[in-house]
Amino acid sequence: MTTYLNVILHGLYTMVQRSTGIEILIPDMGTEHTYRAGEWLGERVLASGTYFLSGVVPENGLCNEKQNVIVQSCQPVVSPSSLYARIIMPRPHCFHHLGQVPLREDADLHVDSSITIKGHTAGTPYTLSTLQVLKYAIVDNDPKNVRLGCHEFTKSAQEFGDDFYMSLHIFAAPDGPEIGTHAQGGFATVVAMGEGLAKKIFLNSVVPVPDPSAVQPPAGLIKAELRSLSRRVETLTYLGRWLRQFQDASTTPISLFEGVDGDIVTCTEIILDTGD
Repeated sequence: MTTYLNVILHGLYTMVQRSTGIEILIPDMGTEHTYRAGEWLGERVLASGTYFLSGVVPENGLCNEKQNVIVQSCQPVVSPSSLYARIIMPRPHCFHHLGQVPLREDADLHVDSSITIKGHTAGTPYTLSTLQVLKYAIVDNDPKNVRLGCHEFTKSAQEFGDDFYMSLHIFAAPDGPEIGTHAQGGFATVVAMGEGLAKKIFLNSVVPVPDPSAVQPPAGLIKAELRSLSRRVETLTYLGRWLRQFQDASTTPISLFEGVDGDIVTCTEIILDTGD
């Protein structure tokens, strides 16, 4: 049996893909966003700073260019003024790209002619994945080896099929309902973290995002883990009402975690492939 770590990235960030590893650049959106990291339902506040994910096995996983908007040969801005946190990780065993949204050229997503998007064919829609899952094998199969810099979080693994899995959720997102202008403004912020990209890639419209939990989750995850922070808050509100009324947690119906409406819009990411 192998023990794996699933890192689930929720919300707004720029992902930098290098041959040597992955960087996650989280912008500072002030009080509009909540920043948390940890096991599912046990995430703790993530302070501003730089973090290194360790205790996992570096491999060669890459983002699928057909399921993401990946800017070719683009370096991140050296010191972005809007940066809240930087998370540096090894390349994973593999990626799972969820919550995929088709974006029509120009009508939904404008990309300046000077910018090359990897794997994109002119005249066809772009595909933007709004939830990323990075799968890692854990060093010595021991969850205690996993660290995210100085950030403290609970570490445990559960058996799924033939292997064990633990989850590390990272949130950089609002905990209440989003509006279209927020999604567009946030996307402009993460685009500007790429050198020369500001105002050259932008959303012209906001399209409905499919609920990632409506599909079969990757190994080691359950559907409820794929929900946005705003949906989770709504779910927990329903749970609180149930417990207050019946005062018996053992009777809580699983349907409480299945029946909350999906998101309309969401914060999302852009990916820079440095080519080095």
